[in-house]
Amino acid sequence: MAGKEDIAQDALAGKSTLQLLEANGGAASRYSKITYWRDAIDELLVKIFLEAHRTPPEEVAIDIDTTDVELAV
Repeated sequence: MAGKEDIAQDALAGKSTLQLLEANGGAASRYSKITYWRDAIDELLVKIFLEAHRTPPEEVAIDIDTTDVELAV
């Protein structure tokens, strides 16, 4: 994404890449060469989210299912 003026509309990863990340738990295998530290990714995503807001929200609700049904908090 480096060098792009507006990255808001660009996907950072495709469905198959995300599936590989979810399926292998971060360890390399015969079928997945992608390795990562899950805790480091979690910390990075939280840090980026909080930096995107002037004041951190008091509560964050994460809706992880694939439906478009609105989450009742």
